[in-house]
This record gives sequence, C-alpha cells and structure tokens, in this order.
Amino acid sequence: MFWTRPPQNEFEGAWLGNGMVGCMLWTEEGELRLQVFRGDIEDHRDFEYGYVGYTRSRLQVGSFYFPLKGDPNACNLRLDLYRATLVGKIGDYEIKLFVHTHDPIISCEVKGADASAWRWAPAKAEPTRPDPPTTEELVDAYMENYRVSRRIKRWTPNPSASITRSGPVTTSVQDLLGGGQHAVAWKTEDERLLISVCKSFPKNSVWHKAELGAAETQARNWLEKEFTEDWERSHLEWWANYYPKSFVSLPDEQVETVYWTQVYKMASATRGHYPMADTAGIWQTPSAWPYITWNLNVQLTYLPYYVSNRFELAESLIHSLWTCRENLRKNIRPVEWQEGAYWVGLATGSDLDNPWDMDQRDLHKGSCGNLIWALHCVWLHGRHSMDAELMNERLVPLLRGAVTYVCHLLQEEDDGLLHLMETFSPEFGATTDATYDLALLKWGLKTLLELAPTDDAKRPYWKDVLDRLPGYAVDKNGFRIGRDASFDRAHRHSSHLLQVYPLFEVTREQPESRAQIERSIQHFYTINQAEYDRTGHWDGFSAYTWTALASLSAAIGNGDDALRYLRGFISYDRVHANSLYGEWGPCLESPLSAAQCVHDMLLQSWGGIIRPFPAMPSEWTSAVFHRLSAEGGFDVSSEWKRSKLHWLVIASRAGSTCKVLASNFEGMTFTVDGKNEPFPRTDNGLLVFNLQKGQTAQFCPPSVQPSIEPLPSRGDRRNWYGLH
Repeated sequence: MFWTRPPQNEFEGAWLGNGMVGCMLWTEEGELRLQVFRGDIEDHRDFEYGYVGYTRSRLQVGSFYFPLKGDPNACNLRLDLYRATLVGKIGDYEIKLFVHTHDPIISCEVKGADASAWRWAPAKAEPTRPDPPTTEELVDAYMENYRVSRRIKRWTPNPSASITRSGPVTTSVQDLLGGGQHAVAWKTEDERLLISVCKSFPKNSVWHKAELGAAETQARNWLEKEFTEDWERSHLEWWANYYPKSFVSLPDEQVETVYWTQVYKMASATRGHYPMADTAGIWQTPSAWPYITWNLNVQLTYLPYYVSNRFELAESLIHSLWTCRENLRKNIRPVEWQEGAYWVGLATGSDLDNPWDMDQRDLHKGSCGNLIWALHCVWLHGRHSMDAELMNERLVPLLRGAVTYVCHLLQEEDDGLLHLMETFSPEFGATTDATYDLALLKWGLKTLLELAPTDDAKRPYWKDVLDRLPGYAVDKNGFRIGRDASFDRAHRHSSHLLQVYPLFEVTREQPESRAQIERSIQHFYTINQAEYDRTGHWDGFSAYTWTALASLSAAIGNGDDALRYLRGFISYDRVHANSLYGEWGPCLESPLSAAQCVHDMLLQSWGGIIRPFPAMPSEWTSAVFHRLSAEGGFDVSSEWKRSKLHWLVIASRAGSTCKVLASNFEGMTFTVDGKNEPFPRTDNGLLVFNLQKGQTAQFCPPSVQPSIEPLPSRGDRRNWYGLH
C-alpha cells in the first residue's frame, strides 16, 4: 500500500499486527497518531450486567501522539506487505514501524526526532457499543431491545488507567472491575519508541496460562529484551517464510492486489496459538460489534485459510471451540437440553460464553445452525490437512453436540417428516424449516455418518433423522428463506443458499438443481441491488453480499459473473482506502472472503474431486498458482494459458485416491515422481489414480517444463490500496 496523501482516520491508516498485538498509524490535528491494540483485551463482567456487547466487550487500549514538523500534507509512505513494515516520510520525518511477529512489541522509529516527544493517551475502558445500560432508563431500554425479562445491573465505569515510571520504562495500567488488567509499557531508545501490550486475568483464562504475573509485570519484562538487528531479522524471516506457503498470480492486478493484501491480513489478524479472530480483528476501533459474531462473520473470516495452505493460523478457531466447549453447553436453554449438546448464538466474547436468555432478539431458539457452520470450517481444515486426530477427537465430539441441540427443535408432522420448529434465519426473521438451519443440520448429520465410529449407538438415529428431513422450500424465485418465508425483501445475508455454497449439498452437477440455483442467485442480486439503489444502506447490500454472489457464481462455473461480483466488492464504498471494511465499526470477514472468491475461481475440490480453474473469467486468459490445497490432502499447482489448462501438478500429503475433473488433457503425458505412467483411467468424466503419501503426479505436454513465475506486470493497478 502507498500513501502520497496523509491518512487521516482509522479507515485510511496503515495497520500492522502479529495475530495478537497490533497498531494503526494516521495523522490527526498536526500529530501522528499511533493507536495500539491487543486482540484479547476485553471486559470480564458477569452477565448480571447484560449480554456480551457490554459484559465481554472488546476494549480500546489507547494511542501515542507525536507532533509533526514541516508540511503536514507531505507524505510518501509504503506498507511493505512482504516485510510487514511501514516505511516512508510524513512532514519532515522518516518513519519505520512494525509489530514484531513473535513478541507483543511495537517498534516505531522517527528518524531525526527525539522519541521522548511521544505522548500517551489511554482510552476509556468502556464498551463502544451504543447505549451501555448506565442508568435505570437505559436498563429498561436494554430489556426491551434484547427481549429479556431478567433485570440487569447498571453498567458502572472501570477506573481510570494509572501511569507510573520506573527507570527507562513507563507503564499505563488499566484495572477492570470484572477482574484482570491490561497494561501498556514503553521506553525510548534515541529515535525509537518501543511498546509492549499485555493482559492478565486472575481466573486463568485458557489464553493466559503461560503468561504469569500481572499485565504490568509482563509488559515491563518484555522491554528488557535486546532489540538488536537479529531481533528485527527474526521478524523479517518469519514473514519471508510465510508467503511461499502458496502462490497466486493473476492477469488482473487489481484483484491480485486485493488477494495478497488479504493474505497479509490473515497472518496479521490471528495465529494458531492466539485467540480466534473476532468481528473486527485486532484493529477494533470504536464499533457496535466489539465481540465475536457467529452467524456469518467467523465462518467467512476463516474460509480462505484452508485453500491457501495456511492451516497453522486457523488452529485458533479449533482451539477456541474445543477449549471453551463447556460454555457452549452452558449457553443452552432450557437447561434440561444441555446434556450432550452444544450451541452458540449470535455473539460471544473470547470465552464463547453468552447464555441464550441474555439476548433473545433472535426469536425462539435463535439461529440454531451457527455452531454447525463454524464446525464446517473445522471440517474443511481437517479435509485439506488430512489431520485424522482433529477430525476424530475434536470435530466429531463437537459436531455431535451441535447436532444434538438442533434435533431438539424437530417435530414430526402428519406427513411423517421431521420439520424444524420456528427458528430465526439470520438477518431476516423467523420461519419453520429455515433453509439456513435445515441445510446445516443435513450437512452435520451426513458428516457424522461419514466420520463417527461404525459402532456408535447414535448412527441409526442420525440416519433416521436425515432420511425424514424435508426438502428445501422453493418458489418461482428459487430457494426460500424457509417453509413459510419467501425471499420477498432485501436480505444481504446468503443464509438461504448455504446448501449451494459453501456446503455444496445442492450442486451444478445435479441436473434438476442448476436452474434453481441460477434463479436463486439472480434474485438474490436483483432484490438486494434494488434496495441498495433506493437507500444506499448496507442493510440492503453489504460487502459480503458481493463476495457471496461471487463465490456462488464460481460454484456453478460462471467465472464472468464471479469476477463481476468480485469487482462489485472491490469498488464498494465501505471497503476503505486501507482495505478495511466498516459498518458501524470495522468488520474483518468481508475482505477476507474476497480472497476465498479468488480461490473459488482457481481451484475447487468439493466432493473430493479436484477441479483446476473451474470458473475462469473469459478475460483471464492466463493465471498460475502454486501449492493451493485441495480436499484429500493434495497440494495443487497449475497454469492457465491461452484460456486453457497448460499443465497440472498434484502432490499428495496423505496418500489416497485422486480424482480430477478438467478438460484439455490432450497431448499431455502423465508422470508420477518423474516416471512416465499410463494415462489415468476415466470414470464418468473423472481422471482417477492413486498417489502414495509424498508422491507427485504431473500432467504436462512433453515440450513443457512446469514453472512458477508471476505473470508480467502492467503496473496500472498493482497498488490498489492506500491514498494516491
């Protein structure tokens, strides 16, 4: 990203992070503002003070300010994604800023300046969601808004931060009434400001067992390190090793820039040993959503990690779900349904705790499929990595509990089928046989029947339930929201189309389904676009509406529409100059889902079939990718040249039967580990062959040697983000 004009707010500023600690830089009233963040800093109040928006709210930490000299409009900044470092000049000063990839430390150099001129301003430790119930009148309003009968306590402010200095280190400590504290410590070394941000929680939260001592002590201790060139080099080496895990090069530099910006964001927002990414990611500037949102945001955030071969980052989701599963059980109401069951509602804090009766805006039992959808991400993790332990010892028990909960909501009717009681289709309303929940339940049951032990006593029950579930409700416009709810008004959430994407329960390969899918996608676009044209509000059309349309189109092989919709996302007015997306605050999921749109155009592997270049736009006559991951534990590399498959290489990490669906194999040879083999047999249009663990298959014309080279650069749109 380049800035030739100074960024002036949080949607223009340069942002950096290491999966836990982050920062953002912009200018404000003649000063540099460096806001600091930590992804696990949240309140820890009991639910007697309300639901998670107020009791588990992510909290602002604070900002450093530095007076600028010279022309305040003089700016030449570059956020170097490869090195995860901001460099350049504002006013008279040269700047170098990075968040160390291993340590919770921010380093900011302002050359030619005395770093002691930085001024610290702690933020108030209070919810940024509107109207915390601080008065009895607001308590009344809360109870009405969240549809609860249990009277809550008035929210009382946390104390102000206290600032102390000991030797070269100054510390700002924020104690919290709900327990725990967070601290910011800093010191200066000539032109350099070094900052550490730490947290502690006395109840020994799962994320802080290794962080002994109060946050104040931790923060001071981190600044005792030696900040040498070797220390900085270890930061650069980590990022240099991160990017080659997979590679994508496109003939469209605008889309390519969007893609690689998200790959940078993926490692900046979470790591496997840190808390899972929440709605805003690390950069939680004031927002109405200071928590984890489970009816779409989590799932879209994690989707691109799997195909891009970055599994270790996505382990944060698995760890959160498994470690906090007891809270998933306790969330359930009525209490007698808790045995053997798990459920998550609309929003939680990082402990995944938010009982159903604290937020009843989602009618009846809420959107009962949220947890199953999150577990679909875990399943994708397991299918791509072929991690048997993950599938058997984590996914199956969690999915078993999630399905158990939803089955409580089934009732037999006169047709002999098991229908879903009235549930809440996300962001639309209540309906029986909600397509969202029904699709997820069907997927969950099928997956349990595939993965659970053959002697599992529940298998006959799961099979019976699956056989007796109704079909999806449809009408002239395609799939309905549910049995008694048509898609008759703007609805930005693709909840009624999950069976098409990403579940692939209804596919283009089913002749009776193709037309129904196409009608549904067109209606989804038309009705939402009309509402957005009328109001200009994201309730009618959000950034993730564009990316959903792109991935849905790619799922049926329509690359031209997929690209058109992806460009709709890129030009959407709430996707800001620094690539962050916002609606009443920052939202992480939509930009990351744009990276998945690119994956869906380049490689699909649903149903255990590898499909290289399944939805290429007609204007993309060339493309290349390396080590994208396919289900079954395959690393796939391939080139698209002159609008056809040029070569294909498939490496097996686990050893299994490989199935490939592609055209244009004429004239190619087939080798395994460099040895010529008979061309694979064809089975219903599929190439089928076996690969042992570690073996590599290659399809290639005899005169061609596969190589991974970036496509020639035109230079016109390769730095899409920034201000220039």
